[in-house]
Amino acid sequence: LAVKTLYWKAWLISLIWTSLNTDTLVKEIVDEFRDYSFPPMASMGDRIYAEKLIEDDEKAAYEEKIAIKTLETRLAGMEVSDSNSKLLHKLCNLDINGVYLSRLLSECRDPDLLADIVRSQGSSKALPSIINLVESNSNAIAHLPLECICELFLHYIASSSCCGNITPSSEKLNAMRQRLRNAITSPTATRASVLETLEYLAVHLAAHSVSERCAAAHSMALLLDHDTKVLPIATNATPAGSLHKVAYFSELKHRICALLSQACAVETDLNRLSDYLTFLFEYADSKNLHLVAHYISNMVERLKDGREADIIRINAISFYERYFKEVEQNEVEWTEKLEALLPQNVKKVTVCVEKPDMTISSLTMISTAVSGMLQLLCSQWKKKDRLATRVLMDLWFPTSGKRPKVLNADGVELLPTWLKLKMLRTEDDRIIRVAMDDMKVKDALKFVQSFALTSYSCTKLLAILDSDETPLEGDLLEEAQRASMFVRGYKLRDAKGGEKFLERVTEAKSLHECVKVEVDENDIYMKLNSLPAVFEADDVDMKRITFNHISVTELISCIERAVQEGNEPEEWPSF
Repeated sequence: LAVKTLYWKAWLISLIWTSLNTDTLVKEIVDEFRDYSFPPMASMGDRIYAEKLIEDDEKAAYEEKIAIKTLETRLAGMEVSDSNSKLLHKLCNLDINGVYLSRLLSECRDPDLLADIVRSQGSSKALPSIINLVESNSNAIAHLPLECICELFLHYIASSSCCGNITPSSEKLNAMRQRLRNAITSPTATRASVLETLEYLAVHLAAHSVSERCAAAHSMALLLDHDTKVLPIATNATPAGSLHKVAYFSELKHRICALLSQACAVETDLNRLSDYLTFLFEYADSKNLHLVAHYISNMVERLKDGREADIIRINAISFYERYFKEVEQNEVEWTEKLEALLPQNVKKVTVCVEKPDMTISSLTMISTAVSGMLQLLCSQWKKKDRLATRVLMDLWFPTSGKRPKVLNADGVELLPTWLKLKMLRTEDDRIIRVAMDDMKVKDALKFVQSFALTSYSCTKLLAILDSDETPLEGDLLEEAQRASMFVRGYKLRDAKGGEKFLERVTEAKSLHECVKVEVDENDIYMKLNSLPAVFEADDVDMKRITFNHISVTELISCIERAVQEGNEPEEWPSF
């Protein structure tokens, strides 16, 4: 026991000694003992795990006490109790209060032990331990890694509006706010501290949870604007307008734009989304313009028709105009690093445009940006940016009819069915003519069964149906019958044509109904049940039952006369 006590005391001394020398010994020990699980698991935040750990410690301590008392009883030759034991006090207490090992280890940046906990175990497991550390020692805010401060600050902001959650004192919240603000805006900020803080917040700006996005936007506004109040949380915060205040902005703006564009793909708050697009239009550069265009195209795909989203469409169409002009001037970079950041189904395509002077211009674009521009031009919105819209309309739907060709688009569907349908619903004839290119009869038959088609687009579809002479049989006849109802409806709304198609449907339907199937009667075997007995031959005079035809009036008159006379049914007169 004496050796064991000294052994554990030696380990305790080694731990304290190492913690007091974080600049040298901690890094050396971590490098030396790589197979040791350190930093320890942050599972103490789990109540069930904590209770089990305490139970195991108490059990081990009790067993150790019994072993010591057993040994002392054998040596003394008499029973030993807790009160008269001479050896129990020699157990290692392991009470390290006063040494503040948690603070000393959290201050260690090389290696960054707390950051390792967050990255390896996830914020959900590490956060309870970090909260306990800050609650027990407020000075830890000055030494915790930025990643931990960001996670803790977001947690307190997000949970401030929830009932039953403990909100820290305003002093601690302001201390965390000031620490993060210094990391991104003060003269002491570094490129690494700015990127680490913004990247962490940007991940939450692009979260799928609305509350998480609101908390991240409010937190970023707190760091960039001195006048913003910490609480209550502002759900309509728009921080992008102040991002130019961060340190090293001119060097980091291409990375900031890439992060913010990812938030555009999921954001649903129109004011915040407009704020993002305004920032991207102003600051996106050649290094990330393709990537930003990809995420904005994802956003455009989510937009629904309606006046409330017109401001978003105006911002997006202005961005696409700038994107087209910079691509035309070969100012947009395409690198392997950019290609690695894009999804596999997104391709680099070449758009060949014939200019008025008959020269061909080749533009390198991203496939999703092509779809985004086409979809935006086909959207129904009132307040259009006429200049930007006209530039893109002349590119994709020129009045000369010489439309651009898209090359290297193998495996990419630039005009999917849903986009063609959207084009057929527009009021611009140029767009409708492009949608009608290479239109097959089967496609026209499906499109004509859609609502909200214009009379012009429906007339074009009916012309295709009238010119077809394919026999209407089977499934094709059923499809044509369903389409005929829409055709009649659109003709009432001034759509022209369709008469030949309707005649063919009527003839095919009549022919189908008049077809007789010839069957050999010897091959038919039917077992019929016998007719039910309505009358008993003994009770009814069968000679009096006749089946002459009489009118309804005569039938009612006979029944009334028989009832008045009180005759039985057998005595009723024959009809």
